[in-house]
Amino acid sequence: MGELGWHVHPNLFLGGYAGMGVGGAGDVTSNLCTGGDTTCVAFRVRFGLELQFHILPAGDADPWLGYGIGLEGASLSEQDSRHKRTDTLTGFELGHFMGGVDVRVGRRFGLGPVVDFAVGRFTHVSTELDGANAVDRSLDNRANHEWLTLGVRGVFYP
Repeated sequence: MGELGWHVHPNLFLGGYAGMGVGGAGDVTSNLCTGGDTTCVAFRVRFGLELQFHILPAGDADPWLGYGIGLEGASLSEQDSRHKRTDTLTGFELGHFMGGVDVRVGRRFGLGPVVDFAVGRFTHVSTELDGANAVDRSLDNRANHEWLTLGVRGVFYP
């Protein structure tokens, strides 16, 4: 994930975020990918606006909290020797809650732990079968889903 923005006040960062991930199928969808000649690839993308509050922006260690809101999409492609099917879900990232500590390791660079918890809701699905759009519809049963990300973030200081 990446962020770009500016400090509109020493304690307030306003910007945008974008992220993507690639992997295999999980949970319920993993059953679709257990055939002998079936391969599956999952892809996720998200982007939006965010606001961060920095508690000690001039300190050697700067704890911060943030909130964002945006759009997201996820797709699962299943391919065997005869067919390729891709299901793509799109919707809203209703809440993107984040926090961490930026520790200065140099004059222009910081590094520190980050936790990111996002709540989203897919609202639309499209299915493509062998390159042709087979189904394109709004989802009737919309349920929230969550993503939890733990990691390390790097920060460049001006």
